[in-house]
Amino acid sequence: MSLKDKLKADQLEAAEKFEDWLNNSTETVCGLFAAAGFGKSWCARYLIEEVIINNSNYTPIITSMTHSAVAVLADFVGRGVTTCHSAMGWIPFVDKDTGEEGISTPAMRDKNCEPRLPKDSILIVDEAGLLGHTEMRLLVEEAEKTGAKILLIGDHKQCFPVFKEGEKECIPSHDYAKHHGTILELTIPKRVDKDDEIYKLSTLARLAVDGADHPKPVTALNPDGKTGVRHIEDIEDIANAAFKAGVRDGNTRNIKVLTFTNKRSLTLNRKIRKNVLGHKDTCPVVGEEMVANTTIQSSTGDTCLIRNNELVIVKSVEKTESHGLEGAFVQFTRTDSFGKQEDVEEIVFVPASPGKLMDRLRKLSNDAKAFKANGFDQDASQAWRAFFALKEGCADIRFTYAMTINKAQGVTLKHALVDLWDIDGCRSREQKARMAYTAYTRPTTYLTIEGELDAKPNIQFGVL
Repeated sequence: MSLKDKLKADQLEAAEKFEDWLNNSTETVCGLFAAAGFGKSWCARYLIEEVIINNSNYTPIITSMTHSAVAVLADFVGRGVTTCHSAMGWIPFVDKDTGEEGISTPAMRDKNCEPRLPKDSILIVDEAGLLGHTEMRLLVEEAEKTGAKILLIGDHKQCFPVFKEGEKECIPSHDYAKHHGTILELTIPKRVDKDDEIYKLSTLARLAVDGADHPKPVTALNPDGKTGVRHIEDIEDIANAAFKAGVRDGNTRNIKVLTFTNKRSLTLNRKIRKNVLGHKDTCPVVGEEMVANTTIQSSTGDTCLIRNNELVIVKSVEKTESHGLEGAFVQFTRTDSFGKQEDVEEIVFVPASPGKLMDRLRKLSNDAKAFKANGFDQDASQAWRAFFALKEGCADIRFTYAMTINKAQGVTLKHALVDLWDIDGCRSREQKARMAYTAYTRPTTYLTIEGELDAKPNIQFGVL
């Protein structure tokens, strides 16, 4: 069966519209947005192989916004894939006198550098919903200079990316494609069973993003009596049981507790490591999976060792103390674009307590802002320099037994345990709905939920 024969009518219609946009439109951006299970990956593969490579003069540059999706996407399309930030040569920029943070592009560092998006190239960005306003602007600016094109792929109902104060709350990639480009729509579910209870709940949660009532989750199992949705009273007890089963089966990495706040995930990580894995020491052990809470730069500051949200594995540990914090020098490995493990280029210091690191950074940041507000510019500059010295000297890398929903975007799990009480603490009604929807679409087999949103009856989902 050919690749074309595997596509449904909506995918073929999207392909025709894409080919017309690619070869005839002057627009720079095209967006392929749909819910999980609606065939974005198969459609994208067809667009790459049959439309771009076989029927156009464009060369594809395939990227993803998440490291976890890079190897999976490379294996699926059979071509090299990298992160969007790596493809574009972006690294974090920091003004250590003012605390201002941004993105440094190759052109900012070298005015004579070659463009990252050559003429007749098309940049493909998976998980494009994670692009912020600045990243979207930088992509469009470079593409318009060279005549390149951009195809954005994602689900615009998932979590908002990180915004700066005053920026519009939206999914910038979808917003730009809607108002300045072409939108491709997929409307027919593909890989999911319409009667699957996780799928049914996630469908209702997606509608809540647009203003419908939050679905009230209750236990709803599939006909096998095992898989599906469970609504429980104590997520910690169920998490302990789930991770014990994961230890027994030799795989705990496809089980995660998903939260809104870092504080909740840090607490759960500590309890799971102690109660299930027997790790009373807060330092990591060889073989544990961890995730970067921020971009970790090299000792020279000109390259990224580990990018924000990148998953890494502990290879070696040497306990020590640095910057007045207990911790360890850790050698990590990462998964490359071909699914193989490779060493991170440098050993980094990881504090045993991310919470203590956060507290110290928060105090230095608050001090710097207070000095600036009161006209003490020199003191503010010194406080910012102390802030960045601490931030650059300590790698904020955390365990992943529990993690925030924002960091779980792009991750596929066997079992997701969702703390809705924690999510309900978010003040934004829309962001709460987006987080719940994102969390519900992570697992393939088991979805366990504690709590509810808005803590009042609304849509009744499932059966008790």
